[in-house]
Amino acid sequence: GTATRTHFFRYDTVNNEWSTVSDYTQLPIGIFSTAAAVVGNTIYLFGGIDVVSSNSNKILSFDTSVPKGTWSTPSTLTSSDYAMSAVTVGKLIYTTGGTRGATSTRVYDTD
Repeated sequence: GTATRTHFFRYDTVNNEWSTVSDYTQLPIGIFSTAAAVVGNTIYLFGGIDVVSSNSNKILSFDTSVPKGTWSTPSTLTSSDYAMSAVTVGKLIYTTGGTRGATSTRVYDTD
């Protein structure tokens, strides 16, 4: 089966290495197949599949400028989905595709 993860990882582009980030809080739920995007210092995760293999409608956010901060749930998707793509344009995040079909596009305003 597929294992969900709560760990937070960082990729070092200079040394081509992944490492567990211990100075940040782990994800509040085990989840995989999320869409991710960044606006400023904040990482956003959209949807995914949780530990009981249910599609998630959660939007999670984490401000990386706050060491040992916490993940929050600023909003939810209009429907549960996973395996989407996400892109940031200014302060807007667009998600598209996923299991609901390639014609499904959502816009999330981070303000």
